[in-house]
Amino acid sequence: MMNEVVKGLGFYLPRLVGSIVIFIIGIWLIKHLQKMVEKLILKSKLDESLYGFVISSAGIALKLTLVITIASMMGIPMTTFVTILGAASLAIGFALKDSLANIAGGLLILSFHPFTIGDFIEVNGSMGTVKEIQLLFTSFNTPDNRRVYIPNSDMINSKVINFLKRVRGELILFSVPATRMTLKRLKKKLWMWL
Repeated sequence: MMNEVVKGLGFYLPRLVGSIVIFIIGIWLIKHLQKMVEKLILKSKLDESLYGFVISSAGIALKLTLVITIASMMGIPMTTFVTILGAASLAIGFALKDSLANIAGGLLILSFHPFTIGDFIEVNGSMGTVKEIQLLFTSFNTPDNRRVYIPNSDMINSKVINFLKRVRGELILFSVPATRMTLKRLKKKLWMWL
């Protein structure tokens, strides 16, 4: 019995120590890689609203890669790992369906740009200047200096008024001197403009 424990320790202990070392080095590398990604994004001509999204997505992808690497070092067969990951993803998907809706909303906002950082918008009776578009929420500062956080699924499913994006040609201004123009001539002029 003692022989089996010693053999097990001899087999798993180096893997465990190696996995802990890889985990520590991996977390350190991920922090530095995220800083590098942040610097690259700031230098690029990427839309300002994508900054937080790209940085958080890069962090998630790097951490997932680290977990898969450590699992394979520990000797977990990849088929088992993928099966467990699939079942966990399904369970997490059901548990976090609202968060997943917020992520989808964030992707739609970043794709179609109904508003960007710096725009003055109104949503659900709140209005303010957009400060952040994150994966799960959008935040803006109100004129009375409050920060409002609205989930992205609400942003996509609600009426959003963007006061900085105006459509040209919606308003025709004209003046009519009432004493000089008859109603018939006024109609004729209006039809010419339309």
